[in-house]
Amino acid sequence: MKDFKNRMTKDIIMPALKENDLGRLAQVPEKHPEIDAADWCKFVESRLTPEFLELSKVQRERSSKIQSRHRSGRSGMVNVREAVKKDLEVADPPRHRVWIKSRTKSRKLVTDYDKEIAEKIAQLEEKLSQGQIQVQGQNDILTQALGTPEHPERVRAAGYAITSNVIYLVTQMKSLLICIL
Repeated sequence: MKDFKNRMTKDIIMPALKENDLGRLAQVPEKHPEIDAADWCKFVESRLTPEFLELSKVQRERSSKIQSRHRSGRSGMVNVREAVKKDLEVADPPRHRVWIKSRTKSRKLVTDYDKEIAEKIAQLEEKLSQGQIQVQGQNDILTQALGTPEHPERVRAAGYAITSNVIYLVTQMKSLLICIL
């Protein structure tokens, strides 16, 4: 439903608003006769409020500033992580490897920004193997390469609903199980 409303806004309402042809919005679109006329009017009204238009503008500006987009598609970051597990043959792949894989298309990084970050990751991996840097917790290779601290309620390259608290609990449970066994 969210995608449908987004498409209706993007493809029908905003072009009519841009062309200053609001009369066109008084009727249900011909392609969608299943929509009730009263519901359509309420929907159009909700999309033409100053609050919605301002929020839409802010979100468009925010979206235009994104330098790197993952290309995992419908499979999501969890499946990208599983693919990296198989490739590296490890139980817990490093986040920076998942990040790189999620931005790769046809075995190539797409944007210059992604290539730049991948180079920084390679340099940091080299420094780590030589013992020149330390990585611990949220200050791992990915965070250092991106140059931005980790958001407290989000973990990059980990998928939906994974927070740092969840990762901490899983790590503690692993160490507890190792001690028990």
